Amino acid sequence: MFFFGFFLGSTYYFIAVTVTADLGRKNSKEATSTITGIVDGIGSTLNGIGQLVVGSMIDALGWRYGFLLPICISTGAMLIPLGIIFSNE
Repeated sequence: MFFFGFFLGSTYYFIAVTVTADLGRKNSKEATSTITGIVDGIGSTLNGIGQLVVGSMIDALGWRYGFLLPICISTGAMLIPLGIIFSNE
């Protein structure tokens, strides 16, 4: 369960770091810190909700679908930063 929660939460941190790094290059330091706080607050809240949803999904549908949801979320979250990376080159 530790690793399951770790990988579910790490998707959020990957996106938060990518967004913060991208904003840090384009905006002032004050705007970047404000936006980083907003992204961090929303991400932490949604991360907690996501872990509750996965727990409920495991209880209702079984472990297979409980693992399938984070895999789909992680795959989708991986595509967003890749689009940013390739658009800057």
